Amino acid sequence: MGLRRATWFMPKARSDMFACTVIITVTLLIFLFEVFLVLPTVHPQHTLGWWLHVLAAVFLLHNVLGNIIALMTTEHSTTGLFLPAVLKSNWRYCYCCQQNSPPRSYHCVFCNICIPKRIHHCVFVGKCIGFSNHRFFIGLLLHLWVGAVYSVVMNFDLLYEVMGETFSPKLIFTMFLPVLSWMLGMFDTHHAFLVSFLSMLCLLGLFLTTFLLVFHGALLVKGQTIYERNHKVKTYCLTWRENIKTVVGERWWAVCCSPIISSTLPPGDGLDFPVPHLQVKAM
Repeated sequence: MGLRRATWFMPKARSDMFACTVIITVTLLIFLFEVFLVLPTVHPQHTLGWWLHVLAAVFLLHNVLGNIIALMTTEHSTTGLFLPAVLKSNWRYCYCCQQNSPPRSYHCVFCNICIPKRIHHCVFVGKCIGFSNHRFFIGLLLHLWVGAVYSVVMNFDLLYEVMGETFSPKLIFTMFLPVLSWMLGMFDTHHAFLVSFLSMLCLLGLFLTTFLLVFHGALLVKGQTIYERNHKVKTYCLTWRENIKTVVGERWWAVCCSPIISSTLPPGDGLDFPVPHLQVKAM
């Protein structure tokens, strides 16, 4: 089934709009910081090493922003799907949408509609993660994590140099609490505060994306949604390879390369899902 484009892609809630603006702004800010402030201290400009790092940074920026845009513009709800008028087995009736809701589909109070294979509502894109856009969410987490690791490693030498080239409690304090350190007058220059503040954002991003990638990676491998994990539902758990393929499609490497590369999902439209062969035989 091909991807359907959303008729309205901007976040509806103000909190979602704020979070979306923050993640895009911080992403662009970190990109500029790494390329124009950190990178010249590692490799002289226009050398081979400098160009390779610039290409790597552009590649990560393309994937982060591209997956965000794909998440926002892909239709993720039951809008446009042909739903049966008669309540089928394992289906539920949604009184909010006033229509039958397929298995693994749940109503989102923020999107105000039922979402096929709903994982959760992501405030950073203002959309639910579900059947049609799950691939882009995994791609976003993966490249945010790689970018965070890359930035933390690149920032360490510059931070160490700016803060006096001595590993001390002051260095740790100013790195983890740069705003409080600035209020206490612990920075000699605005440049030192900027380096410390942005390095803290990268480190915080690394902790957050590591947790999210491990959590959602486990759901991906097990073929579960958050609801199914919390309620110990394993009805749709196939082999780990098949579970991954149902989300990222046949060309799994596309998730690692670019969100604009198509990757055909197994036959399905978010209304019916394959179950293990043992369960089929039992039925």
